[in-house]
Amino acid sequence: MISAQITQALLAICPKNSIWQTPIDGLFLHHLDSPQMMNGFRQQPSLCMMLMGERQLCIGNECCRFNQDNMSLCPVNTPVTMTVDHATPNKPYFALSLQFDLVMVARIASQLNLHNPINNSIQPQDFLTLFNPNQELINALERLLTLLYAPNFEQKITILAPLYLQEIYYYLLTSPQGDKLCELCRQGSHAERISKATAWLNQHFSEPLDIAQLASLCGMSISGFYQHFRHITQQSPLQYQKNLRLTEAQHQIQQHSAPISQIAYNVGYESPSQFSREYKRYFGRAPSEEI
Repeated sequence: MISAQITQALLAICPKNSIWQTPIDGLFLHHLDSPQMMNGFRQQPSLCMMLMGERQLCIGNECCRFNQDNMSLCPVNTPVTMTVDHATPNKPYFALSLQFDLVMVARIASQLNLHNPINNSIQPQDFLTLFNPNQELINALERLLTLLYAPNFEQKITILAPLYLQEIYYYLLTSPQGDKLCELCRQGSHAERISKATAWLNQHFSEPLDIAQLASLCGMSISGFYQHFRHITQQSPLQYQKNLRLTEAQHQIQQHSAPISQIAYNVGYESPSQFSREYKRYFGRAPSEEI
């Protein structure tokens, strides 16, 4: 568990009711002071930890609930449903996610001679398995977090953050969770290959879906790609793309960035009426109710 003193210091600088991309590359803090459910919540492969409160994450029908005593390796670009049942201004929900630098992880794994055979039997639900971090990992994470409010924090982040990140990855790779982390960056694993497709879709979700192109990107046959994509993300490529489009549309509508019909076109829909139907089916309310 991160110390109460560090948690309170972070609360003082974190924007309220938002996901804050901190000055440390890949480190995000998420604050809520009221209950919320988020469909299609996405993030890059990350180490996740609660600082205050608790949340439930679901991939398909597999769910787990965790609090500040636990950590979890979040799955590779897999949309999840996140539910926060209890949060108030006095007792907010407060969490961190540290997106993995997979290049750094792979380098450290190589230095540790972690050359285990590819394990393609790992399920997407396995990445939601909770674990109790040892004190060495907690200490390394606390050193990283204190940089955010340290004097001369910009200079210290530049010099010290990469060192603390290497320390965090070392303790993760040498823990029982090491195989799962290695699988995300091990060249040729199904998880590593499908991550290329999910990364492409996250950047190009508004474009027409070309399964053959994605299969080629992953070095797979079309049938193999479809099978492994569904196995890892628990969704078909079309469902995955649709969730990306609808989640981005919700963000744009809430930002009042354009008329709803224009937003529908922006995210890749050709028909505003189809967009409205799918939006209501996914979020349980019409796009106009977001305004």
